Amino acid sequence: MTKLPPLSASPLRLHGHRFTEVSVRASSQEKPQGGFSLQTTRALRDHTDDPRKFLLILTVVLGSNTPDQESPYAATLTVEGEFEVAEAFPATKRKDLVNITGASMLYGACREMLANLTARSIHGMSTLPSISFALPAATGKQKTPAKKTAKRKK
Repeated sequence: MTKLPPLSASPLRLHGHRFTEVSVRASSQEKPQGGFSLQTTRALRDHTDDPRKFLLILTVVLGSNTPDQESPYAATLTVEGEFEVAEAFPATKRKDLVNITGASMLYGACREMLANLTARSIHGMSTLPSISFALPAATGKQKTPAKKTAKRKK
């Protein structure tokens, strides 16, 4: 068994998050056969007074990856997170830290929200897949097309 190093505090602190948009629509079809598509967008805003503080806005859009067939759910979730980076963390890497690690934290909140909202819905609970936000920060967009990127639990 591999011995893991001791845990240490993250240089990124989440002060709080809030959803500004939550929309989930269940397909009216009895057994929708469309696969899921997933798109995320990020917007990072600097704090006006503190260069270590940021506001990250993450939007997750779930839909069908087949134009002629509906997926069980279509959803849009937008969440804002207020982050602070440790003073010792290099200033040149702060935005990348928030764009990658902060987005991952907010995505987890979106995963939980979608699961909660669909748990008692007509097509059963749906959950978002694991993804990586380790993309160039300049793009701010990530598409994850796949037949079954979001799981339906029955």
